[in-house]
Amino acid sequence: MTRSPYDYNKFADEASLEIQLLNGKLIFSATDLSNYLACPHLTLLNRRTVQGGPRPRVFPDASLEVLRQRGHEHEQYVLARLRVNDGHRVTEIYHSDRDESRLERYERLAAETVEAIRAGVDLIYQGCLFDGFWLGFPDFLRKVDLPSKLGGWSYEVIDAKLARGARAARCSRC
Repeated sequence: MTRSPYDYNKFADEASLEIQLLNGKLIFSATDLSNYLACPHLTLLNRRTVQGGPRPRVFPDASLEVLRQRGHEHEQYVLARLRVNDGHRVTEIYHSDRDESRLERYERLAAETVEAIRAGVDLIYQGCLFDGFWLGFPDFLRKVDLPSKLGGWSYEVIDAKLARGARAARCSRC
């Protein structure tokens, strides 16, 4: 079994958090943008919750863990396929359990991702994109031959989804 840079049991809830409040600042993700486009009122409720308002009731759903595990297995399959079939040199950004705040973790992971981007690696697995306001965890960032400020290359996001196609509510994540 290959070592996963992403401990799904430990960080899955954190990665799926919607709006976050860290050091007094609201942090948003692509999911928050999708939620807003689908229902602005949902965004208002989520923001109110993160700022100390009432928390919505959570109903246990055993199928979510099954879906999470299937998603992880699919992601590992896509990673192996990209390594073998495409011969990509892969840099994995490890979401390790260090003694640091969530904000410090995001900043560290983003710095490691930027370092890999500047180095021009072929493929970045489980990178972190964070500018202090927007947060994202793309499954893969793949180097493409499109000039940018980096030089003769740039990166595109590859999202390893089990679904056969994008749903309308998720198009902002594509």
